[in-house]
Amino acid sequence: MHEKAIEPRLARILLRMAQQWGRREQGSVRLDAPITHQEIANIAGASRQTVSQILKQFERAGWLRVDRRRLIIVEPRELARIVASDSRPATPSEDGA
Repeated sequence: MHEKAIEPRLARILLRMAQQWGRREQGSVRLDAPITHQEIANIAGASRQTVSQILKQFERAGWLRVDRRRLIIVEPRELARIVASDSRPATPSEDGA
């Protein structure tokens, strides 16, 4: 699957995780549950390498940070914008079903 097609899916998954396990900290959301790139890839239906590349892009853009194996969503609005720009319906794994 093309990397651009995975970005909205990954953003949706991160926002869902933030809702379920996130803790607000100074405008950002810290995910309290440690999760590996492989686990995220399994949820997204993508390779670990693709997920790692996209997470790195999100990090370089300043939308995401990693601190002691915990993800911190610095700009949840940017991730929501990526999701909103995607016309595909969410899959059950993305919806948390």
